[in-house]
Amino acid sequence: MRIYLAGRYGRIDELNGYARALRKMGHTVDCRWLGGAHRAEDAQLMEELSERIATQDLVDIGLSDVLIAFTDPPRSTSSRGGRHVEFGYALAYGISCYRVGPIENVFYTRVTGYPTWSEFLRRGQPERWGQ
Repeated sequence: MRIYLAGRYGRIDELNGYARALRKMGHTVDCRWLGGAHRAEDAQLMEELSERIATQDLVDIGLSDVLIAFTDPPRSTSSRGGRHVEFGYALAYGISCYRVGPIENVFYTRVTGYPTWSEFLRRGQPERWGQ
């Protein structure tokens, strides 16, 4: 099963750990953003890379069978929010979606959610996907 992990960029190390666990179960997790290639040190470089980065993410999602969205509790600081677009894109194209974390907006109520990664692994049974 091809899986896309969507989450805040600041959680990249955590999500790479989840990707390793899923790969050990026999799944494919090859979203390019997890490789760190979407990191830009300044606003000018980010602006130049944005279109390419967005296109890569949408292609990776389109090749996936499942998207797992890692949500965050509400916070007072702003974030880029690309994970919400990725989640919506997958929903629109009929890709199976799951939520790990709190409900951040009304669209996250449309999928099965789990409070934590360990609960997802225990009850979501990703090891059985594709069998």
